[in-house]
Amino acid sequence: MALNFDNFETVLQTKLDTITDEKDMLLLGKAIEATVGNVAVSEIQAEGTTQKNAVTAEGGTQISAVQAQGTSERNQINAMSSGFATTSSLSPVATSGSATDLSNLRTVGGQSIAGPGGDIATLPAGGSVGQVLKKDGSNNPSWGTDEGGKILQVKAYSIGAFSQSVVDNSNNRQLSWMNSYEWKITPTQSNSKILIMGDYYVGGATSHYYFDVWAHSTGFVNHWMQPADDGIGEDAYSGVHRGGGVGDQIIIPFHYLETHGVTAGTEISYRPHHAHWGALTISINKYDNGGNVNAMTKSGVILMEVSV
Repeated sequence: MALNFDNFETVLQTKLDTITDEKDMLLLGKAIEATVGNVAVSEIQAEGTTQKNAVTAEGGTQISAVQAQGTSERNQINAMSSGFATTSSLSPVATSGSATDLSNLRTVGGQSIAGPGGDIATLPAGGSVGQVLKKDGSNNPSWGTDEGGKILQVKAYSIGAFSQSVVDNSNNRQLSWMNSYEWKITPTQSNSKILIMGDYYVGGATSHYYFDVWAHSTGFVNHWMQPADDGIGEDAYSGVHRGGGVGDQIIIPFHYLETHGVTAGTEISYRPHHAHWGALTISINKYDNGGNVNAMTKSGVILMEVSV
């Protein structure tokens, strides 16, 4: 009769759990050996070969899938990079047409990238202080001088209240430096102009009172701001004649427009001077003859650099 092995393992385990006698254990072992028999070495080897072939086949399938995915990703990257410029096409071209190394942009201060005529090129730093970036009718960028009419900078100075003995200027072109004031400005453009505007009050004058500004710089010949002699024997200074009550205050407004001509970055000092027809003490920004030192202390001067 055929043996039923459907629940062989369960029955065997139950039997093993209940055996306590060594003799019964030996007999059970013999029965199992007679029933199952010995497994041949060739069978074990055959089973191992089957399992190895299965693993190899599955590994080959997975490797093929990875390779296919890698090829797909590479093709996508190549498709995107085809739209980028190559290294040679990125090499900037100077206006003369000669090649320029893009690495210059890392070493030359103020240099930038521009694209005149559709080509990538380097745009050097501006040629002089105060230049601005402009473009022509073809939208090509370049450095140039400002169109003018713009305020580039403003400096403000105050004129305090004080009294000062001034020299006699009876048509002898002598002036006293007003309280050692210096109004300084450093132009940002070589071709700009300096507008000087101010006012103050003077008291104590009994005759002509004179005022002028001495322009001083290492960038030009020092000079007076008042226009030259008018040819009829008068001095070249700005002057007023004191009439009426002696010592009354009068306002002295002044304004000059200076075409300085100094190199941008060169400081200019404007120094106010004054005098009187006959030496005496003049009060500035005070009441009658300096009687009140707390009066009128808010006058001053403004220096304005204007592009032209």
